[in-house]
Amino acid sequence: MARYRSRLPVKEFQVIHRFCLHKPGNVRRFLGLSSREAHELSGLALAGVVNTSDEVIYIDHCLSEPEKEFTEIHELVHARRQINGEELQDYDLEEIYVELETIARTRRPTLLSLFPNTLLILLHDYLTERGRLKPDRKQDLAKIYRKIEALIALMCPGRS
Repeated sequence: MARYRSRLPVKEFQVIHRFCLHKPGNVRRFLGLSSREAHELSGLALAGVVNTSDEVIYIDHCLSEPEKEFTEIHELVHARRQINGEELQDYDLEEIYVELETIARTRRPTLLSLFPNTLLILLHDYLTERGRLKPDRKQDLAKIYRKIEALIALMCPGRS
């Protein structure tokens, strides 16, 4: 059985900045979707895609540098969760877990440059106990996940 990973698989994945993924035609061509499948994704804001079998992450090259950094961390969190067998079948709930772990892992200056308000900084500081908890340490990631689960239980009763 594979060992549990708390660190992001940065060295294992190649990151490619390609396409403007927020444009529906590009998403259709990039993902090889039919017109109907692409239409179902039309409301989705796609900034990055992870392919764990090929160990490649695609990032929208039209994003700003802070958005690329945040998106890369987000996709690496997806990869880490997939490698560990943590990925949930409920897509919306999975995205909440991934987004909150991404906020915990993202540097404060990047969060501030992306979203010049205090909400994400408050979430980051709550999840990491003002930077004291390090998501790359197994025991700290477990504590961060207890906080994530508490937030989800509060915001989405019955879904955690």
